[in-house]
Amino acid sequence: MMLDRSRNAGLGVPSRFRAIGLPPAAMIRRRAAKPRHTLRWRQRSWRQDSEWPCREARYETPRDTGPSRPLAPTQLRWTVRKTRSAEPPVGPAEPLLPRSRCRPTHRPTWMRDPPLLLRRRGRRIRRRPGAVGLPYGAVSSFSSPRQNVAQCKHPTYSLSIGRSASLGVYYEARQGGGNGLTESEQLLRVGEEPQEALRVRGPVVALESAVLTHGLPHPANIEALDRMEREARDAGAIPATCLVHDGILWVGAARSLVEEVAADPDREKASVRDLGRALTRRVSAGLTVSASLFAAHRAGIRVFATGGIGGVHLDASETGDISADLLQLSCLPLVTVCSGAKSVLDIPRTLEYLETAGVPVLAYNSETFPAFCVLDSGFAVPRVESAAEIAHIARTQWNLQYPAGLVVGNPIPVDAAIASAEWQSWLEPALSSAALNGIHGKDVTPYLLSEVARSSGGRTIEANLALLA
Repeated sequence: MMLDRSRNAGLGVPSRFRAIGLPPAAMIRRRAAKPRHTLRWRQRSWRQDSEWPCREARYETPRDTGPSRPLAPTQLRWTVRKTRSAEPPVGPAEPLLPRSRCRPTHRPTWMRDPPLLLRRRGRRIRRRPGAVGLPYGAVSSFSSPRQNVAQCKHPTYSLSIGRSASLGVYYEARQGGGNGLTESEQLLRVGEEPQEALRVRGPVVALESAVLTHGLPHPANIEALDRMEREARDAGAIPATCLVHDGILWVGAARSLVEEVAADPDREKASVRDLGRALTRRVSAGLTVSASLFAAHRAGIRVFATGGIGGVHLDASETGDISADLLQLSCLPLVTVCSGAKSVLDIPRTLEYLETAGVPVLAYNSETFPAFCVLDSGFAVPRVESAAEIAHIARTQWNLQYPAGLVVGNPIPVDAAIASAEWQSWLEPALSSAALNGIHGKDVTPYLLSEVARSSGGRTIEANLALLA
């Protein structure tokens, strides 16, 4: 085949890989700094790579080739279109991403791979030596090397690969942000210290922030978070507080950011369902157990600590009020260490829900499941004697690829515990007040805890601080 010298002069682009709609000036002229984000291909008979920057590209087949039939070179074409749109292009690769046959261990690999090298005669992608290969027929993404992306101020480009019976094989380019991060990386950030610990496979413990914004009054909320972080560091782990601030989901937020969110008078409480709205509106929000579990799982953290999990409310038979924490515990494989379910909940029904959802529940050095500020709920669960035993159980579940998490109840210290009868005497007036004032939804638990704290003269706040550390 002859080369199209008039349109692609000096670039050596084979005519069978046709460049459509790209002006010659855009391909020939170069700025002083060489563009870092390029798409490349290599032919067998060529010694050098041909490259050009582009906004949007698609490598596609004009006709259906079936789900597994190899492709001939004559079936392929390369199209490039340069646009000025700031929005990332959306193509047919997106609906197929959830049906990817890539294993989970493949996902971080593409971020660090070099630009693509496509062979003219083959149907494969040449990867660097030692990199995990992409199964043929899977869907994945590729971009420029991470060290180059981090230094670039211009938008980045990634390439998605897919295969379908109706579309054949295609490659869809997507545009990232101008700060060198992909769209997903711009929404979720991991702090420097937890990120370094995860890189070297060190211990990291995720912490919730709803106790900071809605669980305890100031300054007890800051004191509680300080105690939790101090306990984690004393045990040799790195704490990672999860919260939302200015359109970013933080895992391992800095101290200054934590104090800013705690002092924000317009701060919100975000469950896992509220993350999209909170990030879009760029509000400050403390995360519940469900949202913190989701953020920790996305960051690659395996252990999460909190004071008490949510559960089935006492009036759930009438209102159907069941916390989203239970659903996330059933579908995210994390170890959740807590002092049981909050004492304002229906603990027996909460345990029944966890059993139905297949979530293992253990008690650390106890025969019964703890009840937050109350030492004993009266409901027996399996006992574990050491952290090593918990770690072995969790690793066995992960090796089995069991999808649910693991709940470990660590009771409150005996000297700080509150008697069950005394707690009930404070809770019943709080429940009546909540019903009278029309409190419902995610506002119920903070309201009940604040009313119980007021009735107890602050004793429940002291107990809450004791169980957190």
